[in-house]
Amino acid sequence: AMKTMTIKTKLLVGFTLVILSILAISYFSLRALKYNTETFNHVSDNNLAATGYVSKLKEGMLKIVIGERGLANTSIEVFDVRKAQYIYIQNSMQVVDSALLQYNNLALDEAEKAILASFSDQFNKYLPVHHEFIALNQKRDSMVFISQNVSRARLRELDVQIADVSARSRLVYLPLDGIVKDLEFANKKAVNTLKSNINQAQTTAYYRIGLFVLLSVLFSIIVALVVVRNVKQIIENLNK
Repeated sequence: AMKTMTIKTKLLVGFTLVILSILAISYFSLRALKYNTETFNHVSDNNLAATGYVSKLKEGMLKIVIGERGLANTSIEVFDVRKAQYIYIQNSMQVVDSALLQYNNLALDEAEKAILASFSDQFNKYLPVHHEFIALNQKRDSMVFISQNVSRARLRELDVQIADVSARSRLVYLPLDGIVKDLEFANKKAVNTLKSNINQAQTTAYYRIGLFVLLSVLFSIIVALVVVRNVKQIIENLNK
């Protein structure tokens, strides 16, 4: 009875260890899968979206500047051309506003948040100069296309003001261009950090899974040896 009980105990312990090893393998596999899934979702929902918004900010600001330079060329006095330029600038401004709003709603790291806040501050400094530039151009256009007997001296005076505001607008814009580049760099850095974390988590999971697979094999061999040894003992006892 003691020998039979010993065999049962040994088998029970051996199979328990094998089952625990299998459960550990399953646990760490699922944990690694969950982490990778969550990280991928974070990258998709935030970092990839942020990349798109940075591109829109960059494209929108560039188009606004191109539109401003087009308006600053007051030698082109064609109503439809000027009207198209205003619409072009307005649409570009809407792109920037929309991208900035959605960008701010993302879950970003502190470094990227700080850079985005810097962009918002500089953009708010740029807007008054931009609006002043648009207002002067609209005033000049109303004089050219609507009023009659416009003084050329008055137009030249407006042209000087427009050129001055255009120059100030470019000066305020320059930091924005640099900040957008910083946003691109910060976003790429965040994506690379997440990729590195995924690779590190996968490597750790693989090591743990490999360890428990090795232990499972080892425990299985031990159980098998115990079974063979005890079966031999039972057979020898029966033959006596």
